[in-house]
Amino acid sequence: LAVVQGRMPVTKRLPYQWYDTPNIRVGTHADFEVLARRNGLTIEKSFGLHEGEEVHRWPNLLASTAVFRFTT
Repeated sequence: LAVVQGRMPVTKRLPYQWYDTPNIRVGTHADFEVLARRNGLTIEKSFGLHEGEEVHRWPNLLASTAVFRFTT
């Protein structure tokens, strides 16, 4: 359910935030937006990419890569 809502779950089996794991780093478009804002970054533009195509609608669901332009 967390992934459908745009966030990676934190559970007993996955007890870390996506950016703070001791091994693999996985996260969603929305997760990175939260991390960027918490660290004082202003997101100017963002979109997803999937198979070379830009994804502007539902990037958490339809894109495999996230692209962000931000300022500090």
